[in-house]
Amino acid sequence: MKCHLCVNSIELQTDPAGCDYVIVRGARRKEERWDAADARQLQPPAPEEKERLETDAMFRLERGEADRAALRRAGPTLAALQEAQSAWKDDFALNSRLRRRFRVSWGGAPPS
Repeated sequence: MKCHLCVNSIELQTDPAGCDYVIVRGARRKEERWDAADARQLQPPAPEEKERLETDAMFRLERGEADRAALRRAGPTLAALQEAQSAWKDDFALNSRLRRRFRVSWGGAPPS
């Protein structure tokens, strides 16, 4: 591919086995690795854990209890986020009000 800032080209190869890409020429990798657990992101289960979830009923029950407990702990935070988001829900009315206020501040006649 061609660089959007200059006339040089960049060549990359995909590595499907490693879910990554390899830079062949024209660029260098900017390493910004992060751990999903540190960022409190949801992680897919490991293959061993996935197999155990499919076969072991007790493990599945314990895992379900842990997931429900995590949901109960996150409930207040989720409710606060939904409440904050609902304040901006009617964006058309907010935009109309803002445009009306802008017109009045510029000396235009307010709409009747």
